Amino acid sequence: DDLEHIAVGKEAMVTLDAYPNAPLTGHVAKIASASTTQGSANFEVTIELPENDLTRVGMNASVEF
Repeated sequence: DDLEHIAVGKEAMVTLDAYPNAPLTGHVAKIASASTTQGSANFEVTIELPENDLTRVGMNASVEF
């Protein structure tokens, strides 16, 4: 039921595991139209972040909407 609270354009606070005291504010850019797993409601959500020197491909992060 969390997906109903997420919409394209909605603000998202991203906290990188490597930099827990430096949250980044981005926005929802895309929500997958289909679940990524069978028998479960997992949808890929793409968050766009402003240009920064902290993020790298493959980093772990938490997101709050």
